[in-house]
Amino acid sequence: MTLDAVVALRKKLRSPINRACLDYWSAKRDGSVLPGRADIDPLEMHGFLLNIVLLDVLRDPLDFRYRLVGGTVRSHLNDNLQGRSMRAIPHQAPPGDIFDSCQRVVETREPRSSEAPYVGPHRGFLVSEDLMLPLASDGREVDMLLLTIDFLTAAVVTATVD
Repeated sequence: MTLDAVVALRKKLRSPINRACLDYWSAKRDGSVLPGRADIDPLEMHGFLLNIVLLDVLRDPLDFRYRLVGGTVRSHLNDNLQGRSMRAIPHQAPPGDIFDSCQRVVETREPRSSEAPYVGPHRGFLVSEDLMLPLASDGREVDMLLLTIDFLTAAVVTATVD
């Protein structure tokens, strides 16, 4: 992903949490070499650690297993996803938007972001915005996805992003 593409994606993001995570991931990249899980330090993620989801990329068939679900994300879900695979979760199994987005990040090795209407248990939130970032132990083949998910109120959604 070019610097221009990262800048364009950053401008699209409404969430300061997701922008901070994109900046962090970008700083860990070395040109076209993707950062791996070993490059990611939770102590450096103080502004967005509770909004993180780590997904293991499984092969044959392609699947995604929830390795870690941050506390803020857990509080907004109606289910405990940690340790489960997407194929085992009816509303996330393929074909579906979440699975397809993860698959696209694996195939393209490029970040991706999307928004969805908020359907969680807390009032006052309008949408959730996610950011999916590829991680690769060898710098090339994506073996993990780093996500941040932020839950946005109407005030944030209607505000102009810098």
